[in-house]
Amino acid sequence: MKLDILEKNISPFLLATVVRIVFVAIGRFIDRSLFPLQYTDIDYHIYTDAANSILQGQSPYERPTYRYPPALALLMLPNILLHPVVGKVIFSLFDVACMYEIYLLQALCKPELPHSELKKESRFWLYVMALNPVSICICTRGSSDSIHTYFLLLALRLLLTQKTYLASVAYAIAVYLRIFPIIYLPAIAVYLFAKPTTPTHRNDLAITRALSLIHISEPTRQRQP
Repeated sequence: MKLDILEKNISPFLLATVVRIVFVAIGRFIDRSLFPLQYTDIDYHIYTDAANSILQGQSPYERPTYRYPPALALLMLPNILLHPVVGKVIFSLFDVACMYEIYLLQALCKPELPHSELKKESRFWLYVMALNPVSICICTRGSSDSIHTYFLLLALRLLLTQKTYLASVAYAIAVYLRIFPIIYLPAIAVYLFAKPTTPTHRNDLAITRALSLIHISEPTRQRQP
């Protein structure tokens, strides 16, 4: 697997991190200075209120409209204990981690590419993901979508590297955090139970289609009312 090219592709990850942190700061300024205009997603306030309920010894579901797993409220405790934007920083780092997983998946799915060609193609798409305005706005406004997306991508990579048990754990976490990744289960099942085409490799068609679905669905994901 040609992952050594990562050493030459650090810049997009640094760029992605810096850009997202800057947008978090801009969002903080907008929220505090341009009222009633608000940059922060309403769900982010709901996460934080649920975390505050936990600190008070109550259930996070005491907060009306909180419809997420308790673990998400626990993850938002630093919003109360440290600073209100810590949760956004966490979501942003998971978004950058999604870039890394897609990078690894690209190398796994295209082993036939020459080193130079893979390096060039990977670098281009890394910069595209680093500067994706939809992804930037979603995570820096306070949406938790990047977390379950990361675990879903991690599960796919572990499947491709034949680490089935670890993949099942990652996939279970993704479904626990947000129910919709369950739609990928049929494709994953086909991949697991398909007859191998060679002694060492399974048919990767189903898993590739699942990955394609993630590429299509994640940039266009919408917040539910």
